[in-house]
Amino acid sequence: MPEEYLPENNHELNQLCKAALKKAEEPLDAVGLYCLQLVFWALESGELSLNNPDLRVFLDLLDRQEPKVVMNFLTKESPEDPESEEILVAENKDWEPVDLAAKLLDHLDSRMSAELEDYPAPLQD
Repeated sequence: MPEEYLPENNHELNQLCKAALKKAEEPLDAVGLYCLQLVFWALESGELSLNNPDLRVFLDLLDRQEPKVVMNFLTKESPEDPESEEILVAENKDWEPVDLAAKLLDHLDSRMSAELEDYPAPLQD
């Protein structure tokens, strides 16, 4: 596998997102994290929508952070779900782009609820 411009894009999660972006025929942005690019693609294309406006604000803030900070946040174990990121990676190797983006949004929402006291709890299906 060739090295990515951003070392964080070599992470298995970003490689899954890269494959999903290619499947969606979305051009890759080598200077951004593929995981965020996939989520923004799904939202901006109308494939997904957000019920929580706080999550959109958080996504915009994440997009301005150093890639290492974002990946540390995404992959940090949560006391409520210590295997969540590993499950995301191991669960499926051939994600449909919108399904992976939805799973990432759910994961981000859960992480925010775990980290911030005043953040609203994720909506349950």
